[in-house]
Amino acid sequence: MSRKFFILWFISLAVHLLWMVNVGFVLPYIPHFFLLPFLLYHRPVKTSHFLLLAFVTGLIVDAFSGTGGLYAAALLSFAALQKLYDRWTADPLREKIRPESQAGLLQRAVVFAVQVLVFEILFYFFDGMSVTYVFFRMGNVLTHAFETWLFLWLFTGLFIYKPISNY
Repeated sequence: MSRKFFILWFISLAVHLLWMVNVGFVLPYIPHFFLLPFLLYHRPVKTSHFLLLAFVTGLIVDAFSGTGGLYAAALLSFAALQKLYDRWTADPLREKIRPESQAGLLQRAVVFAVQVLVFEILFYFFDGMSVTYVFFRMGNVLTHAFETWLFLWLFTGLFIYKPISNY
């Protein structure tokens, strides 16, 4: 398993849990920081390790939030879908985008947003998508997906990507 993946996993899980414990009762939404390593480093990680870590991460978050397996189910499903997607496609966006170009950043932002949206849809699907609350739930899905994407994209831009100099 990649050292970068494990370090990012630990930091993002710690940030999520600290945010949930200290700030989560003040703000109505808690960004899913623990998604970051699963969004960025899913290719170099072996499938069995990736799925196991997704399940363990979901259980840890469930233990602190009292959701009874909701995060574990959603994150495991999300990780499995990502690995299936990687197997079915070569994903030219990940391999051909140069991070220093503006078009590359925009394309990465779109891919990032779609991945976060897929996780949020899975999360709310497992939470119980009833017919009477479908529009309310879809509003929650879109709102939470945007907020998570915004937090993660800013975090990625501030702490992970380094500016490339032309000197």
